[in-house]
Amino acid sequence: MNGRHVYVFFITYLFDFSLANDVVGCGGFLKSHVPIDFSKVEVKLVTKQGIIKDRTTAAPNNGYYFVPLYDKGEMVLELAPPPGWSFEPKQVEINIDGVNDLCSQGKDINFVFQGFGITGKVESLGSSNTGPKGVTVHLQSKEENRTTITDEGGNFFFTPVYPGLYKVSISHPRWKIFRNSIDVQVAESNAELQKNSLIVQGYEVVGKVTSDGEPVKGVTILLFSQENRPVLVHGCIKGTTEVSQNNKSLCLAITDDNGVFQFGVVPNGRYYVTAHFQKQNFHYRPTRIEFEVNNGDAILDQHFEIIGFSIPGKVLKSRGKPVPNAKIYVNGQEVTKTDNEGAYKLEKMKAGTYRMKVEAEDLTFDEKMVRVSPSHQELPDMLPSAFKVCGMVTSGQSQTVTFTPLGSSQTVAVVQAQSSTRDGGFCHFLPPGRYDVQVVVGQDESRKGLQFFPLKHTIEVTSEEITDLIFSQLKATVFGKVKCLQPEKCEGLSVVVKSDNTEDIIVKVQGGSFKLEDIFPGVYKVSLSPNRFCWESSKSTLNINSATVDVTFTQIGYTLNLLLSHDAKVHYHLKTETKSSSIEAKRGRSTVCLPKPGEYEFTVDSCHSYNMNSFSYDTDDEGANEIALNAEKHIQAVCIKADRDFGEIRVAVKIAERQPFLTTLNHKDGCYRLELMLHPEETALVRPESDTLFFTPATLSVHGKEDCSDLGVKFVAVQGKVFQGRVVPPLEGVVLTVESSDSDTLVAETDARGFYRFPPLDGGKQYKIQAAKESYVLIGPDENGDFLARKLAEVIVEVVDSGDDGALAGVLLSLSGGDGYRKNLQSGEDGKITFHSLSPSEYFLRPMMKEYVFEPNSKIIPVNEGQTVHVRLVGKRVAYSAYGKVVSLNGEPEENMVIVAKGIANCTMYSEETSSEFNGQFRIRGLHPYCSYVVEVKNNQDAAAVAATQGVVERSVPERIPINHIKEDARDLKLVVFRGATQTDILVRVYSANVDHYKSLKVKLFRESGSSAMTAKIDAASVKLTKAANPGLMIYMPSVPLDNASYSLQLESSLLVQNKKWQYHDFLANTTFKYFELDFSPKSNIIDQPIRQTSIWTLLFIFVVLVVVYNVQAVAGFLKDRFDFNLSNLANFIPSPSSSQKSTGDYFDDADIDQIVQSINNTKKKPKAKGLKK
Repeated sequence: MNGRHVYVFFITYLFDFSLANDVVGCGGFLKSHVPIDFSKVEVKLVTKQGIIKDRTTAAPNNGYYFVPLYDKGEMVLELAPPPGWSFEPKQVEINIDGVNDLCSQGKDINFVFQGFGITGKVESLGSSNTGPKGVTVHLQSKEENRTTITDEGGNFFFTPVYPGLYKVSISHPRWKIFRNSIDVQVAESNAELQKNSLIVQGYEVVGKVTSDGEPVKGVTILLFSQENRPVLVHGCIKGTTEVSQNNKSLCLAITDDNGVFQFGVVPNGRYYVTAHFQKQNFHYRPTRIEFEVNNGDAILDQHFEIIGFSIPGKVLKSRGKPVPNAKIYVNGQEVTKTDNEGAYKLEKMKAGTYRMKVEAEDLTFDEKMVRVSPSHQELPDMLPSAFKVCGMVTSGQSQTVTFTPLGSSQTVAVVQAQSSTRDGGFCHFLPPGRYDVQVVVGQDESRKGLQFFPLKHTIEVTSEEITDLIFSQLKATVFGKVKCLQPEKCEGLSVVVKSDNTEDIIVKVQGGSFKLEDIFPGVYKVSLSPNRFCWESSKSTLNINSATVDVTFTQIGYTLNLLLSHDAKVHYHLKTETKSSSIEAKRGRSTVCLPKPGEYEFTVDSCHSYNMNSFSYDTDDEGANEIALNAEKHIQAVCIKADRDFGEIRVAVKIAERQPFLTTLNHKDGCYRLELMLHPEETALVRPESDTLFFTPATLSVHGKEDCSDLGVKFVAVQGKVFQGRVVPPLEGVVLTVESSDSDTLVAETDARGFYRFPPLDGGKQYKIQAAKESYVLIGPDENGDFLARKLAEVIVEVVDSGDDGALAGVLLSLSGGDGYRKNLQSGEDGKITFHSLSPSEYFLRPMMKEYVFEPNSKIIPVNEGQTVHVRLVGKRVAYSAYGKVVSLNGEPEENMVIVAKGIANCTMYSEETSSEFNGQFRIRGLHPYCSYVVEVKNNQDAAAVAATQGVVERSVPERIPINHIKEDARDLKLVVFRGATQTDILVRVYSANVDHYKSLKVKLFRESGSSAMTAKIDAASVKLTKAANPGLMIYMPSVPLDNASYSLQLESSLLVQNKKWQYHDFLANTTFKYFELDFSPKSNIIDQPIRQTSIWTLLFIFVVLVVVYNVQAVAGFLKDRFDFNLSNLANFIPSPSSSQKSTGDYFDDADIDQIVQSINNTKKKPKAKGLKK
């Protein structure tokens, strides 16, 4: 079938995926006025605490760099150029917030190159990778002399350096210099010294030898190399000595009065030393000390300690007869064994007396006390105290055997001879001497005629064990024959003789016969042990009543046992014959007797599939003659219904993990019948295919069962609608999408020739077809279903993991090139990413992922017009991540929490940190393999951080989480944080003796540094207060920050009082709760008296009096003319207004009148309650 297609129903096809979107990070260019190799400059993103979050190098062609961002917070973007190079700025501080910073906005951060320097490395002889620290380096020219010190790797640099000729030399107070100077010419770039320009020849090696903590003088220390290469060593004794003449030591040193030895000049490398003391067999711990000289003096922490000496000994049966493989015990502990000469050696002994004992087969030894000292050349010989004497009594029952010294009537030993004992029946250990050995027969057995011969054995025990004593009894003999189709196959068969009065007797068939001797008279059952042959009779009963008896067994074939899980018919025949036989084998065990020797072919006829559907069996096979046939699969039959014969159809079948396969079916009886052989737990996905037919359903899952089944009609086939065509020019991998009128979607791809074809579709629907491929523009289709393709340039990058060669997702790929092009994308789940729509140019590609290093780590890619460039990158994992979540006590996620992973043990120099996201989750990257860490919450006391996180984190549970020897990602870490209080709560008790005054009161709260106030109005209406029941009112003021600031609390009233000096309290917000009491006690003013309605006439009267006073002369004239009333006398008491006198109106100024009017208005209006305002 042309094309590759994928079924997608009710899903819209997407060309892009989320991992391919642009990545947020910090990027920009390194710029220089002279050509330099930008790739030598490292760009690092570090935290304020100096923890490196990520690093990269710049593109060599245009200086572009890009560092991905994983966390928010304050960061520093800094450069690490080669020694001597200078850039401006050296670093840029950035507060990563995801919105406003330069990186989040995608703006470039550029660095400009400033100058050059002289760089180099002081190396150790034989090692060019690293060099020694602390070597003084001198820079000399006509104008100046400068010095510096090498760093940890032996590196040094001088900057700035101007063009000219310089001499660089090195020196050290102790180390021997192999190559000490070189001339350097600086032109228009950094001058970097070549390898092997400045070399230190070697370093001191110092160690010590002690005994019980005291130094040992005169010990010879030999120096050896662990590497197969020439080593140039100085500062030690060379040549052959008694100790070194049989080894390949480099040289030797002798310990001084302080037990110290020293080798003066030893190059870098791996070595070991051993200790020897002339003419003494001493033992040292350790036997050797391995060490490495690595760019510095090697002071051996481990000392040689003398721990003991050696002394030999022997174990002998007698003088000149050694005892091999004897176990030597010292103070009850086995320490060694003797060799073939009976010799042994006790190692690491110290002077003293020891209990020694020997254990050896067939011998016994007495324990001895032995004195050991370095002056003894060897231990005394160990001789046995007794030898083993063994024999056999040929009897069906246990018998008593006695040992009596010759010439004595006193028996020294009585033992029981067991008839079932295989090693001789009886054994006993006897000291050297002569003995009589005899079997004691009871009176009852003696009366029955039981007698053993000989009556006794006379033996002499000297220096060897005795094992050949035999006492025998006469019995009958049985002769048997075994007739076999292949006589040699019956060799070694076992014949079992059973009797009620005796134990079973077993003999082997030899030469087609067997013989049973020493049999007592009686009835016996004789049978062949289980075997793989068929017999006329495999058992026989014998009545032994004479001296000899005959019995015969005849073979008729070879047995084969079949164990079946289900019924089946089994056919078989000899390979050399065509005639076949069969057996209806039922479930369980069935036995077949094969009449002739040879190899048989078996086949199983069944609807089941067994673990073996055919097999061979050879009667000559020495293996088991049992075959287990377990039905593993069973046929499940499915019918695909069709109203007529459409010719062959194809059916694609995918069964679990098996390789998918395609089969063809023919039409018969209105059905295409499919038979699937399935495991009971298997499920087969069945998809019928045809160039013209449409199937309903499109797929079907068929489940296996425990037996064969016919599932009936499961599919219906009808004539379908077909879409097919090609892409011109031929283009593989173009995605064709057919969408139906009801949004069902079908997707296919073009094959290598550009052809595509969709399976037949439902002819009752309307469809539309589209074509798409990245980096291509496709036009069509025409009437033939063909599309026209136009190519754009692209770079396809594939990233794989070196561990399993699998796809590596999430790798950041930075591509930059001509015309300012730069793109930063992440690889998808398949490890691939495509950079589309590229113009012809040279591009620089760099992969980045914090836990991986890549090969190659960067690549220059030339791209031509319309070209597709494939790049494969291999990532090697060098670090791991820790995943977890930070929550509060109630399980809510905590955002912006700083989580730190601190290295411990040998990894204290490592530390990584991150911040939790909005959902509380975090990921700490860059954890070094096999390092141990503790993960904890960082308690940031910064005020801004406290405000952002709603309080200081007092502690977390657990306080820290250990990660031991990390060698894979750590997951499911969980930290629960507890916060401290962040605000001060204020409670105020207000009391007024007059309950009516509460409604006029309010409490104000002022901050010392602020002008605004927070006000709380007292609501007395909700509380029933009386003069008799007036405890006061409690008011909760708004909470203030717990910031140790100064605040004032003040009680005010809207009533007019004489002295407006309100009661207040000053306090500091330094605790979580404050309580205050405020009392209101006003003093009455005259204007505070209530004015009634009748007082209005009084006001009118006062007004008239005022008018008269101001116009007193006019009023007096009027009264005199009208009423002839003289007011002169009265006028004398009323002063007239003048410029030098105050009028009576000064007693009631405008402010007093306004206050009187306000009091009148207050009698008409009730005060409205005011809420808390701020």
